[in-house]
Amino acid sequence: MPAVGVLVGAINIYLASSLLPTAVADIGGAGFYAWNMTIYLVAMVIATMLVSRLLARWGDVGAYLLGFGVFLLGSLTCAVSPEMPVLLADRGAQGLGAGLLSGLGFAAAMAAGVGLAYPHLAVAMMAGTPDPEEGGRPPEP
Repeated sequence: MPAVGVLVGAINIYLASSLLPTAVADIGGAGFYAWNMTIYLVAMVIATMLVSRLLARWGDVGAYLLGFGVFLLGSLTCAVSPEMPVLLADRGAQGLGAGLLSGLGFAAAMAAGVGLAYPHLAVAMMAGTPDPEEGGRPPEP
């Protein structure tokens, strides 16, 4: 499950990059083009920094549900945005959800006790493999 959160955030970046020219053609706002990804990534970083507090307050399941809920709400409102400033606000919400999901994935990995395998697990999660064993093992010292 941790890899899914990281994957959702990463795929969204690629999809938005591909679809943004079409959205600008439909709703206008070419002057805000670069802000779309900037707002998303800044919100993602901010949300990632809040993960430990969220885990302490809501627990694992509650935190994941909140992250997916915020991301889903942001995605749905992006889909129906009538103009670029509204889309930018919605991308911020999407970024908050994606940041929570990404941070929660890495926090869950650390809580599971992966210890020294953390860099290896991070690579496996970014590759979208559900288990670090599938991505190979780090070299033994």
